[in-house]
Amino acid sequence: MITKAGYATAIAGKWHVSLLHKHNTINEFGFDHYQVWQIFDSEGNKRRRYWKPHMNRNGTIITDQVKNQYGQDVDVDFLIDFIKTNTKKKKPFFAYFATPLPHFPWEPTPDSEDPNSYRKPHNEHKGDPKYFPDMVKYLDKCVGLFMQAIEDQGIADNTVFIFLADNGKDRDLVNRWGDGHEIKGGKGTMTDRGTHVPMIVRWPGHIEEGATCNDLIDFSDFLPTLCELGGAPLPDDVIHGRSFFPQLLGKKGNPREWVHVQHEEKRHVRSHDYILNNDDEFRPVVEIWKSPAMPIQNTNPKEADARKKLQEVLDMLGE
Repeated sequence: MITKAGYATAIAGKWHVSLLHKHNTINEFGFDHYQVWQIFDSEGNKRRRYWKPHMNRNGTIITDQVKNQYGQDVDVDFLIDFIKTNTKKKKPFFAYFATPLPHFPWEPTPDSEDPNSYRKPHNEHKGDPKYFPDMVKYLDKCVGLFMQAIEDQGIADNTVFIFLADNGKDRDLVNRWGDGHEIKGGKGTMTDRGTHVPMIVRWPGHIEEGATCNDLIDFSDFLPTLCELGGAPLPDDVIHGRSFFPQLLGKKGNPREWVHVQHEEKRHVRSHDYILNNDDEFRPVVEIWKSPAMPIQNTNPKEADARKKLQEVLDMLGE
């Protein structure tokens, strides 16, 4: 939709909406330019995403051209060139960095002490968790390069910079947080460790530095928010997202009372304080490092009212 408002668009990194060796849908989804890891080659063999990456750039496989480079360096260079080109043209742009970092296989980055150990076969295993911190640091470095690029182009004050994750970390990983709390990864689980992810938005002169907002945000909210930011029309189809553009400016907006989460056959509705799932379990929301709270058996009036409202939502969405 944002292309209708005159924006150039590009994506680099992952593309999991379709398997590119069979059906390339990237342009159909609104991206003018792309450079993404193609998971399978033309013969159906799974290929690398980090070292010796199998890359598809605007319909051309460039694997041989980048065989001596780290995949995310290639992606960063591609998007920074896109940013510079469109800044020079004075054309607004939307750049989407869908990085695989720090997804397994956990391998050394160019900044690791032993970067050459990546040569081990990797497609059938998860790698070594000891490299996970290196990969997180390298992701931070990539973000820094983008921020420096828009500063160098003199467009930082006119660029909305959004950073967010798509799910919690892998269940094979355990990290320490704060005062030594151990947090096991929750990806693929119906817990806040799997579904409550960080989001940071930077827009100098518009978003107050250091400001926070505790409103519930759903991924479906990004379409209307980006359309409002870019002055683009919303689609004619009914959408479930709601714009959080006002909240970015410190206004009340139209905050959600709940979000719906689904993984395969499991579903739940989450408010600020409670979670109700399709197994009829009603729980309080707890700190992310704790195990899920035990289901509430005997509700007080406040809890009973909260459960009733969530049940109505769950029933409505299940129809």
